[in-house]
Amino acid sequence: MGTGISDNPDQYDVYLIKVNRGGNTVFERRFDESNGSSDYGYSIAVDGNGNYIVAGYTDAYGTRDLLVIKVEPDSGNIIWKRTYGWGESDYARAVAVAPDGNYLIAGYTYSFNDNTADILLLKVDSADGDILWSRVLESPSMHYKATSMVLDPSGNIFIGGYLNNDDYSMVDGFILKLSPSGDSLWGLEWGGTGTDIVWDLILDSGGNVVVAGYTDSYSPYFDAWILKVDTAYGNLLMESLAGGAGDDGTYSIFEADGRYILAGHTTSYGARNSAALMLEVDTSSGEILDSAMVDWPRSEAIYSSMHLDDGTFIFGGYTSSGDSYPADALLIRTRGTALTGKGEASANITVSPEHGGIMVKSRRRIRIRIISPDGRRIMEIPVMGKRFIDLSPGLYIIRTDGGQSIKVPVR
Repeated sequence: MGTGISDNPDQYDVYLIKVNRGGNTVFERRFDESNGSSDYGYSIAVDGNGNYIVAGYTDAYGTRDLLVIKVEPDSGNIIWKRTYGWGESDYARAVAVAPDGNYLIAGYTYSFNDNTADILLLKVDSADGDILWSRVLESPSMHYKATSMVLDPSGNIFIGGYLNNDDYSMVDGFILKLSPSGDSLWGLEWGGTGTDIVWDLILDSGGNVVVAGYTDSYSPYFDAWILKVDTAYGNLLMESLAGGAGDDGTYSIFEADGRYILAGHTTSYGARNSAALMLEVDTSSGEILDSAMVDWPRSEAIYSSMHLDDGTFIFGGYTSSGDSYPADALLIRTRGTALTGKGEASANITVSPEHGGIMVKSRRRIRIRIISPDGRRIMEIPVMGKRFIDLSPGLYIIRTDGGQSIKVPVR
């Protein structure tokens, strides 16, 4: 499910395609709210009867309104379609099925707080889409934008996203916990000196919240960002980065066989442009255990993924390496993160002096400590792929989490 070009290349339709396990098309549907509108699909859920619930937004009525479509599972025919708007721009970014069978829609709205983005949460009746209740979580000055949502078995609601000020000079990730009735229980914000985005979140088998996203607060480039907190109070349990000498990000996460599988894109690791990236991550340490790329001539990225009951993984995204403009839908089924089977992560690391610093290269995620000429620990940072570290002239000792020590002169 996603967004596709309509007959007019300046307009978009919600695009839904169902395939069987062999990748063959069962049905393909485009949903257009009105002739001439652009309609976007961002999230999909499956209810207890197998129906699909699609959430996004439309500009069919002057401003942008939430768009929710309930679809029959065998034919793809619409059961009902509803829009929700309050005068300014309103967006749906995530949908989930509540324990009582009704639907929760999370997004953000500019309609209630002097053109400031606020988190928006709706609960709608599964029978017809009527609103059962709504919540708007306002901030006096910051823009809060929900990107993802997950529920625990008791119906508590966890929403992830990011907040920013007007000029985007501050962008931090957040997680909120709400009660089943939408009352706020706790909220957490994380951020450094750069941009930090929470894009997807899950509840793992241990009952913790695990986040996938990206950040450039720790290097000149964006790194894939993994964060784990407990659900009781939001205490930090694990944080990990994966990135090289390019921009890297993750947009999707699931748990399988005692590990986290994240997917997104990378311009590191020798990628020709933007390559689709898949990571296998240790659930305790955050160490990168395995990785794979889809690196075709132009650009690829993965925005959604899931674990099937036969043990295989499904990754969905786009590729612009085909003949269609601007891109084609991309669907990959694999028995591991590596497309040819589960690979072996190498622990090799090389450190080379360059003018004004050092270049560190590693084929898996490691953490290095940099010791100054007088024995002081200057910094401790993660590395995966290639990373340049700016240092003053002198002789430095580089120590890895595997016990390796390397002396490197910097001129």
